[in-house]
Amino acid sequence: MKKMMQKLISVLFVFLPTFAVASESEFRPIAVWTANEVHSPEFAVEKMIDDNLATYACLLDDTRTGTRENTNPAFAEEPITARFVFDLGSVRKNC
Repeated sequence: MKKMMQKLISVLFVFLPTFAVASESEFRPIAVWTANEVHSPEFAVEKMIDDNLATYACLLDDTRTGTRENTNPAFAEEPITARFVFDLGSVRKNC
């Protein structure tokens, strides 16, 4: 079982990078915008499109209709929502 898992992991490391590269038919954003606050600069909205699978964005809730001041951000309420816009660089047909 251990050898089988090692082979599977080896295969994944070989093939996963090829899946991470976008094909020409995929939408690849060139920019991203949001009016939402971010948790910290480390988790900036641009991390969504930086092609680094180790980074990510952390947008704070934009619904401030709650009653609890001790949430982050204050008065956030479920469901947690965030709005952002991807710029695809040109007009594209959406199938």
